[in-house]
Amino acid sequence: MHSDISVEFDPREAILHHEEGIDVIPSNKLLSGMDMSLFTVEDREKVLKEYLELLENDYDYILIDCMPSLGMMTINALSAADSVLIPVQPQYYAADGLMELLKVVKGIHQRFNPDLQIEGLYYFYC
Repeated sequence: MHSDISVEFDPREAILHHEEGIDVIPSNKLLSGMDMSLFTVEDREKVLKEYLELLENDYDYILIDCMPSLGMMTINALSAADSVLIPVQPQYYAADGLMELLKVVKGIHQRFNPDLQIEGLYYFYC
């Protein structure tokens, strides 16, 4: 794969194969600076989508776990996804964050990924 951020690699080299039949691409310390690196990349919203397209024929499902922020990595994940499952705490202030996320999902749907659908909300308690 060759992207505008001048990285060339085999897309399968980061995959860890587990004996139970689940493959994982774990995060690492290099990912922490990815948000900043993507700001100078043309079509930066599509970097993850292009990477995952190289792997999509190998898998029935690809799950992307995002940190609770609306940074460039989350934008990339939403641009690459078919659907999104939103975890929400049933608290007053969580509703504000949910409303912001729904606006972002709508914007991603309109600008970058017309196939993006909201799969549902998952309520959890801490």
